[in-house]
Amino acid sequence: MFSELIKQERIKLKIKDYIINNVEVIGKKLTKVVTEVGNVNRRQGSGYQYANGKELALRILSQANKSYIKSVSFYIGKKGIPTSPFGIRLYNVDSVTKKPTTLLINRDIITHADKGGKWYTYTFTKRIKVPENGFFIAMEWLPDSERYLEERVKGQNGVIIANGQVLKGRADRKNEWNDRVYERWFPIRVWSGRKVSNIIPGIKCELVYYE
Repeated sequence: MFSELIKQERIKLKIKDYIINNVEVIGKKLTKVVTEVGNVNRRQGSGYQYANGKELALRILSQANKSYIKSVSFYIGKKGIPTSPFGIRLYNVDSVTKKPTTLLINRDIITHADKGGKWYTYTFTKRIKVPENGFFIAMEWLPDSERYLEERVKGQNGVIIANGQVLKGRADRKNEWNDRVYERWFPIRVWSGRKVSNIIPGIKCELVYYE
């Protein structure tokens, strides 16, 4: 009896073919976009010339999500000593005061132009992510012991001793850049007739993003 209970019938399964369709995943091809931001005018008029250690900065607004800085450019004038060395600094933007604050890259970049009367471009070897609040590009005037230029320049606060290269710029007649041009670290105001305007320094950059 027991032996009969444990007997099991053999169940034959019918073999059936199942066809599984191939699934192809196609990713969207992203387009690389390179855009110039800042003072992008080809023609530059007035200029800045400072003493050693002075810095002049222009705020660059964020243009797109996940963009990075490819290069920065400065329009060096023909006057002064165009080939003088200068420092390049990138600063974060203070969320409250909107002034330059901590360094975006913690290393010194010292370079110089080969001649004046044109844009000088410095290209970064590594990607530098653009912060959400944007960033500042600054030029720092440095001493040049071999070709030291001492020139008396008449400014708003009287005569100052200036040296090195001249950073060209253009007038901001509409005051659109009033909160974006800083000199260590105060906004610059220039009287033009009865209006207060800025001289926008010849500073720009290339930003890269994908869309």
